[in-house]
Amino acid sequence: MITEAAQPEAYDADHFSRTTLILGRRAGDAARGKAQHRSFRVLIIAGAATCSSRAGQAAVLTAVATAVRAFSEVAVSLDAPGQTVLGGPYAGMRLGDTVASEGANLVDSSSGTPRHVIVIGNTPAGLRPERHWIAATWSGWTASTGPTAQKLQAAASINPADGDPVGARCGENNCVAAVAAGALAVAETFFVLMREEESVGVARQVCLNLWLAGSATERGPAMAYAPSQWWLLGLGHLGQGYAHVISWLDYANPSSVQVVLQDTQRAVQANHSTGVLTPADPQNQRKTRIVAAALDRCGLETVIVERRMHAQTPVGEEDMHVALVGVDNLPTRRLIDQIGWKTAIDVGLGAGVRDFDGMTVRRLPGQPSATVPAWQDEPKPNRSDTVDMDAPGLDACGIAELNGVAVGASFVGVIAGAVAVAEATRVLHGGGAYSVMCRDLRDDESDAAPTASYEPPVAARLR
Repeated sequence: MITEAAQPEAYDADHFSRTTLILGRRAGDAARGKAQHRSFRVLIIAGAATCSSRAGQAAVLTAVATAVRAFSEVAVSLDAPGQTVLGGPYAGMRLGDTVASEGANLVDSSSGTPRHVIVIGNTPAGLRPERHWIAATWSGWTASTGPTAQKLQAAASINPADGDPVGARCGENNCVAAVAAGALAVAETFFVLMREEESVGVARQVCLNLWLAGSATERGPAMAYAPSQWWLLGLGHLGQGYAHVISWLDYANPSSVQVVLQDTQRAVQANHSTGVLTPADPQNQRKTRIVAAALDRCGLETVIVERRMHAQTPVGEEDMHVALVGVDNLPTRRLIDQIGWKTAIDVGLGAGVRDFDGMTVRRLPGQPSATVPAWQDEPKPNRSDTVDMDAPGLDACGIAELNGVAVGASFVGVIAGAVAVAEATRVLHGGGAYSVMCRDLRDDESDAAPTASYEPPVAARLR
């Protein structure tokens, strides 16, 4: 007979962290996953120069927002916490105040630092990083992470006549790359913590090139334009990642930029762990209203659509929206190229604990959406009593389900958002387009198939 004390801990799917559940499913026990998650602590450090630039703030606040959703305790040391936030969901607030509002602890210095530290941007003068510290840097259209000590040595050895190596210094204002860098550093820290039991606790060099997939050297031109109209379909894990990235684009005339927000769901507490814009207590708000509030603060025009997408959804000839699709409803995805969008970019995430960090980005029109092989069969969730690490059931927000409960991490959605926004924006600067692009964050592997068949979106100038 099983006593009450011996019974497994019960939890409510509407309240249980989807990121904690990754660890629970990996361990085969939710309580063990929660215990491991409680040991995940990190310090984020940013110098005065990083705190003062729009791109630097984008990287810092992305790291903070994704870290509080991935770790149990996050401390933040800012050399200039009084700076006004220049963009993003907290535009107009003091930088230090945003840290507290996200649930992190603002600290005065790096004394008594935890083992895991993220340094955002250029390493502050006088700081002596340890070998396991992770640096988040960006250069042009590239985002990179690696051991802070190595980044510091690379920056110190730069000869101005030779140019700036990728990721060595962060002097450019490409906010999409900066957002990606902040989220990538959190992802790498999370993976290091997951690997510590395997005695692999040292950061590695990782580069995410948003200009030329797979390149470690091409930085691309200055980002001067972005699409003038967006349509975000699905505002969960992926949709909020898209919106977060768009909120940091420095439009010269933001009120002329329209963002359509389409979703039918209300947010629950568990959505905070994966939705980068969802508050810790969303109070049953509609996801459209949460995202609209964040984008309204940036001065963008938002249009709310709270009904399901179907073949009769009106998209007129005059509409030039770039659609960013963040649903895993297969019938809806099969309709994408019938809606009338000139450009649609769909992102699909991995379907299990082992590949929750994998993403596939698909540009449409291209291959007819009704014939995409991966979108043909509705996956059947595993309902056995045995924990299935890769149960393939999917929910409407594009996050893998495990035995009926979804798992995910906000840093994956934000990185996917940066990749999708870059895909829409790159062609406005003479860059190439990709029909399909795949990336695995943990294995740091990527593959892409270029296409010459696309219609550039209507551009709006950035500052």
